[in-house]
Amino acid sequence: MKFSLFTKMLFYISINFIFLSLLMPTNSLAKTNQAKSFFNFSSFNINKHGIGSIRIGMSVKVAESKIKGLKKRLLPAYKFGVDSESLVPCYYLGNSLVFALITQDKSDKISLIVAVDERLKTITGLTPKSSLFELNKKYTNLVVWYNQLTHQEEFSDKINKWNFVFDTNDNNRIGKYLDNQRTDFAKPQRLNESSIYLIIE
Repeated sequence: MKFSLFTKMLFYISINFIFLSLLMPTNSLAKTNQAKSFFNFSSFNINKHGIGSIRIGMSVKVAESKIKGLKKRLLPAYKFGVDSESLVPCYYLGNSLVFALITQDKSDKISLIVAVDERLKTITGLTPKSSLFELNKKYTNLVVWYNQLTHQEEFSDKINKWNFVFDTNDNNRIGKYLDNQRTDFAKPQRLNESSIYLIIE
C-alpha cells in the first residue's frame, strides 16, 4: 500500500508528539520536586533570639509564613527532651529533619526551637552536630552537665541561650561527676562526642 507524502508527514509528526508528551511529565515532575526540595539554609542562621527571622515568643502561624521549601510533620515534644506529650510542628527537607518549634501547652507561642540539620549554622560557625572538640575551640573552660529528665548531657552557652545536647548513657558519659546525683558540672573527659541537636531558648 502506498501512502502520500502528506500522510507520511502526518504519521511522523504524530509519533514525535507522542514521544515528547511522554517525556514532558517526567521533566516537569523533576523540576517540581527540585523546587520543593530547595531550602535556603543561609537565611536561617542560628542566633541569640531564634533561627533566621523566626524568634522565641513568636506565634507558629507567623513563623510558618517565613518557612519555604520544608514539609511539616507533627511529633511529640518529649522526642526533644521536653516534659510534654503535646504534638509540635517539625519541618523536614525530604526525610531530613531541619528544625522543630516547641510551644507551651495550649499555646501557639514558640518557647524553644530545636535545630537539628548540620547545614544550619550559628553566628559563630558551629552547627547542631558540632563535636566537643569544635566547641572547645570556641569556649574557654568548657563544662558539661547531666540532664536529670532526659539522662543526656548538655553544654550550655548562657550568653546566646543555646544548649548542645549529647546522647550519652551511663556507659559512655562525657563528664566525670563528683556526686552520685550528677548535679555538678564536669570537665569533658573526651572531645570526640558530637551533639545530636541544639536547643535555642
